[in-house]
Amino acid sequence: MYTYLGASRSVKTKNIIGLFDMDTATVGTATRGMLAAAQRDGRVDETALDPGDIPRSFVLTDDGVVHLTESSVRTLKYRAENPARVR
Repeated sequence: MYTYLGASRSVKTKNIIGLFDMDTATVGTATRGMLAAAQRDGRVDETALDPGDIPRSFVLTDDGVVHLTESSVRTLKYRAENPARVR
């Protein structure tokens, strides 16, 4: 199954390592360091954002890619757990 991230972007649900809120996750130095390394290495995917949108959360997948999205963690969790109900 796939989880819809937004802006016509989906990822395989089984490849998701974690869903993280931008406001709370970026407080820790370890998370900020991981995000900075992903940015430096070109592993940040912004395709789930419409132009001009501010990311509310990010999804980390098992290939090390950080997918920025305007959807909340709660919405993403619902989509991952209920793929048949998402339209």
